Amino acid sequence: MKKKILIVALFALCLFGFVGCGKNKINLSDYLIEQRENLFTAHDDLYAVSFSTGTRESDYNFDGIINEKVPFGVLTLTRKQNLPLANDTYTYIVTINEQTYTGFLEKGNNNSYSADLEVNTVGDETINVQISFTGYTFNQDLTNTSSNFQVDGSTALKIAQDELQ
Repeated sequence: MKKKILIVALFALCLFGFVGCGKNKINLSDYLIEQRENLFTAHDDLYAVSFSTGTRESDYNFDGIINEKVPFGVLTLTRKQNLPLANDTYTYIVTINEQTYTGFLEKGNNNSYSADLEVNTVGDETINVQISFTGYTFNQDLTNTSSNFQVDGSTALKIAQDELQ
């Protein structure tokens, strides 16, 4: 009886081994719910601002199926030297190539305030950010920091795709 069970188990193992040898190509971008492409930054003596853009699933479902992707931008304000931010009302004005977006930053989990914008960038835009709160205004042009990365997002995805095949 033990011999029969062992033979059946070995047969099943061989069968699964042969089935797993197929050359199915997977497109990783079909499984990414968010892909960030550009990172713009600026800072002064007290604060740092970042603006990252890309595409993401319009509604995060975490179901393994990617639905429609939409452009997005995340504007984030942090205090330098990890000092706490005042519990205040933070308003923003973001100007991207003469297109203006306004609103309020929301308190984040990690000593930051941020806002989602429905916008994407290609990397060569002129972006100015003004963030105002009681007695202070941060007003600077952002620099495309991601243009200095050795590998951009699309290339990183291609490298991962090739390595996982």
